[in-house]
Amino acid sequence: PVLRDVNATIFNLSRPGVEQGQVVGFLGPSGCGKSTLCKILAGLLKPQQGQVMIGNPPHPVQAGEVGMVWQSYPLLDHRTVLKNLLIAAKKAGMNSKEAVEKAGHYLELFGLTEHGGKYPIQLSGGQRQRVAIVQQLLCSEHYLVMDEPFSGLDPTMKNKVCTLISSIALQHEQTTIIVVSHDIRAAARVSDQ
Repeated sequence: PVLRDVNATIFNLSRPGVEQGQVVGFLGPSGCGKSTLCKILAGLLKPQQGQVMIGNPPHPVQAGEVGMVWQSYPLLDHRTVLKNLLIAAKKAGMNSKEAVEKAGHYLELFGLTEHGGKYPIQLSGGQRQRVAIVQQLLCSEHYLVMDEPFSGLDPTMKNKVCTLISSIALQHEQTTIIVVSHDIRAAARVSDQ
């Protein structure tokens, strides 16, 4: 077995007068099964025992309901940033008009509007990461799993990623971001629990 006896419940975090989502951190050393856990949480891999439930009312997670941001931000290199996002939006069931509007909204929100016509190779690592996050938010608006989002980043970039994750969580009351990492300091800084 890769994982055994993993059990967690993420409750709605509420603060009087504040509408916000939350960031939950899972910590573990390299090689302990964190990436496998990410795949299970995102519904991409079925566990042999147990289940992952999401939503209200709770239901078993299905592939596509939870966005998954991998360590290496897999974008289609032969498509522009905007076309990468439109593919994600259309896979989520949006029509062309909705896809363009939603992608434009997220490009603006994440400071990427001027990069919509660029190819992934023309972006910095931080910009690629933001595009990958937007891509997953288009597919799953409220649930996001991030596998080692701080891996290989210098301290300045880690701070920017922590700020970005926190700002995403503030967008909606239902937003839940799960950060799976071995970087204790960065995960503790960004996580509500």
